Amino acid sequence: MGLKCKEEAKKRGQPCRFSRCRYWLDYAEDLNCSLIAIEKHGEMSLNQIAQRIGVTIPMVFHTERNAMRKLKEGLKEDHGDEAFQRLTDES
Repeated sequence: MGLKCKEEAKKRGQPCRFSRCRYWLDYAEDLNCSLIAIEKHGEMSLNQIAQRIGVTIPMVFHTERNAMRKLKEGLKEDHGDEAFQRLTDES
């Protein structure tokens, strides 16, 4: 799935039918495809993301914050304190 169903949905101009695809989202305006949403809108606000995945804005914020924390911890473990500090300074 993924790129193939994205291209099929764009070609047909119809929302994607493959709800088992990892990129599928229940948002017909973006043809039910997160790849199309990103292609259409680029960087999106927390509100836009929340609308597309059906959660609250604080939930998107919390999820993003936790993901960044985990990435920073992994970077620190893999590359040491210096790389972690550079990333922390940029945030």
